[in-house]
Amino acid sequence: MAADGNLLQRMRKLNKLTPSEAKIAAFFEHNYPLAAFETIASIAEKVSVGKATISRFIARLGYTNFPELMKSMQAEMIARLESPAERYAKKRELFTYNKKDQLALHISHAINNLQETLQRISTDQFCQAAEAMAKCKGRLFVTGAATSQALADYFHLLASYLRKDVYLVQANVGTLAHHIADVSSNDVLFALTHQRLAKITVRISRWFAKKKAKIILHTDREITPISDIAAIQLVSCAHTPLMFSSRCSSFVLLEALITTMAIILEQKINERLAGFDDFFHEFKPFHENVILQAQNQGQRKK
Repeated sequence: MAADGNLLQRMRKLNKLTPSEAKIAAFFEHNYPLAAFETIASIAEKVSVGKATISRFIARLGYTNFPELMKSMQAEMIARLESPAERYAKKRELFTYNKKDQLALHISHAINNLQETLQRISTDQFCQAAEAMAKCKGRLFVTGAATSQALADYFHLLASYLRKDVYLVQANVGTLAHHIADVSSNDVLFALTHQRLAKITVRISRWFAKKKAKIILHTDREITPISDIAAIQLVSCAHTPLMFSSRCSSFVLLEALITTMAIILEQKINERLAGFDDFFHEFKPFHENVILQAQNQGQRKK
């Protein structure tokens, strides 16, 4: 097996696990990346397997030894905790100063992120997420904080064209009760959270889980504080050459979800969109098409 990727990515590539290996894998997955501070003896005690079994499992994953695994996990944990300024300082000297190359560089990274995202999300997962959000018996709630807030706002706006009862949950503790106090098991939460993982999104998600609502998680990490309660997790890659994580693949994923939801709801959409058209015609919230304006002016002259 190729020794590529982090611990979780390597474990997913294993075709078959023995009962003991399954216990070790479950421990790492449930404690990732905090397991970076364990010892082989402490893991053996917590998992109830021998140290030699752990060593063989680590070798099967492609690591030279246990210290190499710990070093890799600790490096990833540090990377997660870094601020944009810290990442900028570390990467700046590796970044080209030729401004003409930056657009091509970022587009190249975006393409790589999109390709990796496609590999991480199964067709079944994606379709199940779209189906759940399109046809849930109750309400569809959308929430996100920091950069995820903009993504949540964007998705909420488009989803509102497709179905009724779509609500954007703002990350404001003072007003949360007014929006989610009466959540039920018929409702669905679409929670968006990315690197540095906003605590408010975790708390909102756990409230929905307490109410037995289905949670669909979109993130850029395989393991998050919400992963254990999410019915479906969609991971998009967010690698970037410099300061801020990329959200390109996240936007593409959201647009693909909206398109799929529209297909699922096709029979009902025409009637709903007709209502929007009536509203837009009455309130005229947008600038009219320049071409139509010119045509109207031409007709008036005649």
